[in-house]
This record gives sequence, C-alpha cells and structure tokens, in this order.
Amino acid sequence: MSKKWKIILAAILLFLAYLCFYKPRTVESAMKSDPGVRGYVMEFHDDHILVGVLPVDDLYETYPVLWVSRNTELYGGRTTFFVEDGITVYYDGKITEGDPPRINHPSVLILTKNHGHWTPPIPPDK
Repeated sequence: MSKKWKIILAAILLFLAYLCFYKPRTVESAMKSDPGVRGYVMEFHDDHILVGVLPVDDLYETYPVLWVSRNTELYGGRTTFFVEDGITVYYDGKITEGDPPRINHPSVLILTKNHGHWTPPIPPDK
C-alpha cells in the first residue's frame, strides 16, 4: 500500500471516529450543564437584551441587572421579544464586568410571554 493510500485511509478512519463520538449541543444538554439566571426583559436591541434579574435568583444580590447577548439559539425558535417577558438565560458561567455587567456567551435563552405572571421553566433533572 502506497503512502498516499495510507494517508487517505487514516483520514477516513478519523472522520468515522468523529461521526461516532460527536454529540451536537442541544437545549436540553445546555440546561443540564450550564448555569442559569432567571429574570425579565427590561429592553431589547438588535444584539443584546437588558435583563432584570429576579430577586429569588442567586445572582440578584451581585447582579440585579445584566446585558445579555442575543447571539444564541432560542428555545422553541421564538425570536420575538416583548418588555416584561420572562426569560431564563443559560450561559458559559462568565459574566463580564461593566455597567451593567454582561453575559457575552449565552447558550440558550428561554422566553415566557406572561407579562408579569411569570413562572420559570423547569430544567431537566441534572
């Protein structure tokens, strides 16, 4: 077997191994593995959302308001935002200091359109 064919065979085997072990990131896997914060939409722009953190959330004492990037997938494919929508943000665990602080890499945004009567979604068992 020539060197060229060995390289081609190795590339094919690596590709097949990648296909066997690759698991795409889903909303459910992000909810299980990433930290989350619950709040409501205060205002929204093309690239970010201003989120008021709910007082019952652990982050409220430190971060009562956060900018959240809109560069993510949305649960249920919903892309329409309204002020006072309930929102849960799952993110990479990093909050950038600023005024207000910012979540630059959210993995999932879950919107609940209840306008003031918001119940947070129940995440899957960890």
